[in-house]
Amino acid sequence: MKKLSLFFITLIVFSCKQEVKVDYAIISGKIDNASSSKITLYNSYDSSDKKEITLENGQFTDTIKINNGNEFLLVQKNNTLSLYLIEGDKLNFTYDTNKLDSTLVFTGKNSAISRYLLEKK
Repeated sequence: MKKLSLFFITLIVFSCKQEVKVDYAIISGKIDNASSSKITLYNSYDSSDKKEITLENGQFTDTIKINNGNEFLLVQKNNTLSLYLIEGDKLNFTYDTNKLDSTLVFTGKNSAISRYLLEKK
């Protein structure tokens, strides 16, 4: 009986483990024919909240802290993309700067919402 009680106590302790709250999203991508080595990500609700991301051979990966709001604008020279990000997302996209509309491809969790925002624009 003592062994059974010890087993249930151990089971309860391990099942009550706190989950780590994720407050960021990961974006990555490849931009062909990029005319600059940087892109800027703006929070749609707070334009002072921005982040510069450096491109290496047109590719990038960055972690975005989600503070307030889920919609972001990614600006690279004359190209602007609307992105929808929530905590825990991993969004990937690729496009050619010369043919943004015909070459843009989103993949990852919630990528359909970013595609919708692009079509709505």
